Amino acid sequence: MMGKTNITLGFVSNYCTIKGLHTVGSFVTNSTARTPSISLNDLTGILPDVHVNIARFSDCGVYYEGAELSYNGLSAGFASTVLAIDVLDIHKDVVGLIGNEYSATAIGIGEEITFAQIPYCTGEESSPTFSDKMKYPYFWRPVPSSGLGEHLVQLLKAWKVSRMALIVQSDDDMSQGFAKDIQSACKKHNYAASELTISDARYIFVSGQNNFVASIVYYLGKLGYVGPQHVWISESPPQPYQDPLTVLGHDYFDYIKGFVTLIEYQPSLQNQVFKHMYERTMEESQFSFSVSDATSFYIIQTSYDCIYMMLLGFDKLLKSNASFTPEMLKERELGKYMNWSLFQDLSYKGATLESMVLNGNGDLNSPFQFISFTGQNFSYNFFGQTNLDATNFTYIGEPSLFNGSVPPPDGPPEMLLTEFMPCFQNVTGIIVIAISILCGILSMAAGILVIRFPYRKPIKRSSVLFLMTVAMAILAESASILSQFGPQSLILCKLRVWLQVLGFSVLISSLAAKSYVDYVLCLSRKKVKKSRLHLIVMSAQAIAVLLSIGTLILWTLLGPLQLKIAVLQQDNFYMVTCDASNFKNPYNLLLLIYHGLLLTVCLYMSLISRDADQATNESTFAGLIAISFTLSGVVMIPVIWEAVPGHMSVLMISSTTGVLCLLVLVSIFAPKATQIFMDKLHMKQQMGILLRLRSPTALFNESGRKRDSSSERGCRGSVAARMSITEHRTTPQQCNNVHSLGLTLISFQNKWFPVFCSKWFDCHLLLVGGRGSVWLQAETEECVSCSKISGSEFRLANHGTVYFSSSMGVRFQCDFENIEHAKQFIAKFENCVKLAEKK
Repeated sequence: MMGKTNITLGFVSNYCTIKGLHTVGSFVTNSTARTPSISLNDLTGILPDVHVNIARFSDCGVYYEGAELSYNGLSAGFASTVLAIDVLDIHKDVVGLIGNEYSATAIGIGEEITFAQIPYCTGEESSPTFSDKMKYPYFWRPVPSSGLGEHLVQLLKAWKVSRMALIVQSDDDMSQGFAKDIQSACKKHNYAASELTISDARYIFVSGQNNFVASIVYYLGKLGYVGPQHVWISESPPQPYQDPLTVLGHDYFDYIKGFVTLIEYQPSLQNQVFKHMYERTMEESQFSFSVSDATSFYIIQTSYDCIYMMLLGFDKLLKSNASFTPEMLKERELGKYMNWSLFQDLSYKGATLESMVLNGNGDLNSPFQFISFTGQNFSYNFFGQTNLDATNFTYIGEPSLFNGSVPPPDGPPEMLLTEFMPCFQNVTGIIVIAISILCGILSMAAGILVIRFPYRKPIKRSSVLFLMTVAMAILAESASILSQFGPQSLILCKLRVWLQVLGFSVLISSLAAKSYVDYVLCLSRKKVKKSRLHLIVMSAQAIAVLLSIGTLILWTLLGPLQLKIAVLQQDNFYMVTCDASNFKNPYNLLLLIYHGLLLTVCLYMSLISRDADQATNESTFAGLIAISFTLSGVVMIPVIWEAVPGHMSVLMISSTTGVLCLLVLVSIFAPKATQIFMDKLHMKQQMGILLRLRSPTALFNESGRKRDSSSERGCRGSVAARMSITEHRTTPQQCNNVHSLGLTLISFQNKWFPVFCSKWFDCHLLLVGGRGSVWLQAETEECVSCSKISGSEFRLANHGTVYFSSSMGVRFQCDFENIEHAKQFIAKFENCVKLAEKK
């Protein structure tokens, strides 16, 4: 037309289902397909300087034999390549697309036109996928989509249905999108919607395309799932694209009686826009069809609204800015202004609804209606609808269900279950936490014992490294018991097995290593360097633990562990448990076999070293055998007992692991702790005797002057002294004078360890003088330590404590009964130092 700018709307559909179709790429050069009647004169003042052309594009290529029966929308590759290139690069006059595609097909082209900033409207693609405006900002539609689940919930509420099975067509994007939407809505309203796994499901929702829905209801109906106790629901009518009596069976309509379909609001002839479009379409197509076929099968009203809303949006854009021209629209220079929001509210009275307003997802804000099929061909009845906000359901008729109009119950009376988990509110939880804390405290006490007395013979006989390794292994087992407490998760289940198995492997490998060292040193009669022997043993132990970690990694990544819901038979409880499939999986067997071999090696090492007990002065053989046999259960517990749900299994796992931990601690650490305590008690007794024999305050000089009786009285009493040593010195080679400064119990501390776990030694303190130097000598059961004393300064506390230090960095703390005794001690100590410094 002269003086007008030509723009083109592209119509995208599955034209490969039409015989005689000719295409160049995806562009259709001839077609018998008709488009809903368009007359720009119907909308006065809309795009007066624009002439609209129409171009058709096939999203599935050229016609092929049987396409009209077999095409299912799986041609996204063609649509996103050939079709996208034709629209974006070849036919550049296309400024908007009107789609009539399967949702799976539209995904590719929908992403392509987003980059090209071309608006895309569809009256067919209802998948919730396209409601994501971050991903599809130029995609919009005059049909509802996202939020369908909320409308369905209103029907379930009206029918007092609390549970529903869900069947999903897995290879269809729309079906999966609606299934997620329904599950989300049901979860929000505390409704149960899950996959069909039990035969007792009464309400069944099918999310799929028409052919899929029709096939599912027919074939499951043959198995007894269609009847007076069942209600089938879908968002797609059970109306296949072919004759169901031919492709399915002659009794097909018997199985769709009572089938309920959730559909978008259907227009009627009372809507004047729809009435005009409906009558004109039949006139131009010379084909007669019913209103219900027009709205629910051909769905012509949505395509009609797409076209007019697209043109109204263009007109709104050109009028919004005087600088915008039709030529700019034709050249795609206005694309950045034409996302879905341009078409959101155009004040348009459409063929679908009188108020065509899009919601925040670019979908039509519309109520839903519910229909039920009568079983007489595809006839159906409208029986209800929701409001725009999906907050209410209203009956507009009676449903035609399989056995009348009364909805059946949704199943047998529902058993209300309460989740059971070990916690402070039940006995099981208290027992679990008590066992875990007891074992944890005892294992930490064992570690502190080793750190506190590393030089005592009971500790040195077994070695600090071995005992600390055992204590850490038991601590890991204690932590595994604690993991039974509270709610369970897959991560917690796997962590529990890691702690149990690693604790077992570290403990057993340590026992095997100790037994082997005892055998080589005491029984083999071979000359072996201890350093080399320990290096070999520690390397072997490290390899054993690393192999254990390797089996755990394989089990974690490839094993069968999963959470499952177990209903307890008593008290209406359910419990979340960890299912490891017992011995049915090779990775479970791998764990058991490897750690069984490790246990066998430990038993063999214990056997060959059984005669080393007398040489090492430890009764280890019986304990090692008992521990080795019983600890084998720590590996088998998570595999066997985790599959048995209930609080008894929790108690079994926790108590068994706890008993094993206590057995190890008692067998290894209890004798050592007892011996250390007895040695300390014996030491105190011996020191008391020694101090009674020695004059506690006698000071001797070179002339052999006798002690002062008043000094003796002044220093008697219970005296405790502590000497903190920061560096070590050797005793002088020659001592001319020895002056005994008697204190009942004197202790010094080795600062090689942190303060909180430092070692204190009970000792007798002597003052040694010679060659002008004074040394303070501390005699203990295990060693003698000397520190040089000179120029000491005393600080006296009010409660009778004396603090002083030497030039060598040695700090002393002496506690007396009272302050008078402390002052007398200071005076005698200074006098002693003066005498000792004389050459």
